[in-house]
Amino acid sequence: MMKWWGWGSPEVQFPMAHKPNLWPWICRELHLDPGASPSRPMPRSSIVLPTPVIHPAFLAALETVLTPGQIARSDDERLLHAYGKSYPDLLRVRRGEVNRAPDVVILPESHADVEAVGREADRYDVCVIPFGGGTNIVGGVNPVDQSGRMVVSLDLQHMNRLLRLDEQSMTAT
Repeated sequence: MMKWWGWGSPEVQFPMAHKPNLWPWICRELHLDPGASPSRPMPRSSIVLPTPVIHPAFLAALETVLTPGQIARSDDERLLHAYGKSYPDLLRVRRGEVNRAPDVVILPESHADVEAVGREADRYDVCVIPFGGGTNIVGGVNPVDQSGRMVVSLDLQHMNRLLRLDEQSMTAT
């Protein structure tokens, strides 16, 4: 699990008190007020996500091929997949600016699962956004569709096997 408001595991902390020279250095380098203090993320309880757009026929079709654990509908999962971990993304989510979140998060475990999601998404006009490591350096995981269609985040964390390595083209499957 990743932090919804930053990099890494929620159990790992970075207490500034253990690095007494870091914040003064940041203030000097960025020309900040020396009396400033690092801002904390907005409390998770203060973040209200938009109501999910649900396409019941799409989900019913997926429920015939995926296990219940592969379809995540919780607001915490939706928030985790609403942005990546780029600097602009982290600033927005730490301020609680979540204008759009995926409606459902799907966790495929095989090539066949991905094909099923793609086939049903095409059939029911559902947007699918692949979510790999979640870095999102180019804005690719941010759901921006405003058409009213359902948006699904396809989290690939369970797709963790190397099937083939082409050393000549430097590609992996």
